[in-house]
This record gives sequence, structure tokens and C-alpha cells, in this order.
Amino acid sequence: MQLDYSHILETDPLPLLLHESPIHVRYHALTRLLNLPSDTSTVQSTREIALKESDMAKIIRQQTSGGVWPPSTKFTQEAHKVGAQFLSQVQHLHQAYDLGATREDQFVKQGIVALLKMQLGDGKFPLFFQHQGYALKILLDYGMQGNPFVELGLRWLFKRQRPDGGWLHPVQVPRGKNAKDVDSCIWTTLHAVWPMPGHTRNSRDARTRKAVEYVLDHFLEANHTGFLDSPDAWDYLYIGHDDLSAFRGGTLKMLEIASGTGFTRDHPVINKATRWLREQQLENGLFPAISGKDTNGDFMVTLRSALVLKQLYRDQVAFEN
Repeated sequence: MQLDYSHILETDPLPLLLHESPIHVRYHALTRLLNLPSDTSTVQSTREIALKESDMAKIIRQQTSGGVWPPSTKFTQEAHKVGAQFLSQVQHLHQAYDLGATREDQFVKQGIVALLKMQLGDGKFPLFFQHQGYALKILLDYGMQGNPFVELGLRWLFKRQRPDGGWLHPVQVPRGKNAKDVDSCIWTTLHAVWPMPGHTRNSRDARTRKAVEYVLDHFLEANHTGFLDSPDAWDYLYIGHDDLSAFRGGTLKMLEIASGTGFTRDHPVINKATRWLREQQLENGLFPAISGKDTNGDFMVTLRSALVLKQLYRDQVAFEN
């Protein structure tokens, strides 16, 4: 399989991703964009280098013998301690995955076991609905579909879906108002369905489609709950690994989730957002971390843009030799 973006982009980003990007981005380009098997020599050698990078070494070094990554902030209240520990665990697993770690790595295995121990018997993880989606998304990135704890967590999340298709955490309901009179939270809903593209059955579930439709109906609107409530939240295309930036991703994240759950450019909002994304490519061939503010470009955002455009333009991007 070869890729050619010249029909839809001014500059083909593939040479940049394969030859000029950081080693962990190159690894994901080989495995997720070119779909090279993990046992090929190029992939193996690339991942070996990625595992030795300083950021990865730091993650491994900071993990305790019990597989836990202690949070940087210390809390006295037990509920805050539990939430901070849970979020630290998800964030470190997230960063490790982005840096090239897989479920075969021993420290990842230990980290996943420690994370699953934080789940309650009904499937709930600590914190809010968006954090439930975040944890499940990372677990599915590591190939955990079918794991009973993951499946239980997904069922718990779907049980909290509202009639309008979205999610609204109780803490997001304004004081003095009835939850039934308040619309679902746009960004909570997007993150509740964040894991679904990684789940074969749920990616095509009617509940998932209804949730994505809810987000599409409110595309480019400012959120009303206080969670990512500025209109320019849609312009933040990068995804980080700290408390707020993990929930960034904006329009690009919306396209990733929508295209991964069966939506195509036939949908007018997807078509509009896709054309907008194509227009964001910078003169150097990269895509910006933040639209309108970043003039240098970001390699991981470029990789994610290439992946979603490959999905949405399958007839124009991918071709056989």
C-alpha cells in the first residue's frame, strides 16, 4: 500500500512524517498510517529507538514497583487523592502510548493492572464522565477490546446517556435547575464517545451514532457547562497529557471520532469540517497545534490529520502498487 495526498493537499505530509518527525511519530506513521506489521524490521528498529528516548525513560523510571505513577499534586482529602491517582495513571499510559509503548511492554502491563484496580464493581472509574471515556479510550488504544473490565466500563457509560444523545454530569447542572431542563454538555459527550472508534461493535452502535449526531448539531458552538467553554476550543487541534490538554483536539478530534464511527463526507457538517482541516495545512506541510496561532506546525497533529484524511478520502489517498 502506498499513499499519495497530492490530490487533496498542497503538500504531501508523508515524507515529513517518515523522515523528519520525532522517532515516536515516525513509529506511528509506519504502523498506523502505512499499516506495516509490528514484526517488520523497520518498525522494530524504530520502536527500539523510541523506547530509549528520554521522555519514555522518565515514564518508566517514575513508575513504582506496583505499577503506579504517583500524582505530582498531593491532596489530603481521600476523594481528591483517588481522583488524582487515577488521572495520573491514565495520563502516563496515554503518554507512553503516544511515545511508542505497547501492551507487550512490562511497565504498560503493570500500569494497566494498577488502573483497572481503581475501577468500581459497577464499571465506574473515578472523576467525571469525560474521564471515564478518557480511560476507556486509552485502554482500547492498547488493544483491550473484549476485556471484561473495559466492557463493563463502556456499559456503565452508556447507561448514563441522556435522551438527547449526550451526556451531562450532575456537577455540570447549574444550581437551582433541573437536569431535565439542561442540554447535554457538548465536550463531555464528545469524550464519552472518544473510545468508541476503537471498539468494533460500539463504533456502529445506534447510541454512538446518536451521540456523535448531538456533537455535530452543536459544531462550533461555545459550550454551556464551563468545560472547554470558549468558542475557540474547536481550534485547539493538539492533544496533550495533562489535566486539560488531554481533552483538547477540537475539530480534528471530532473528525477522528465521527469518521471512526461510520460518518463520511456525505454529512454536511463532516464535509464542512474536513474542508476546513485541509485548509489548515501550513506552507511547510505540517498542520498547526492551534489553528490561527501556531505557524510552525506540529508533527503529531500532522500525523492525526493524515490519518483522518486517509479515512475520509479513501478513494483519493490510498492506492495499490
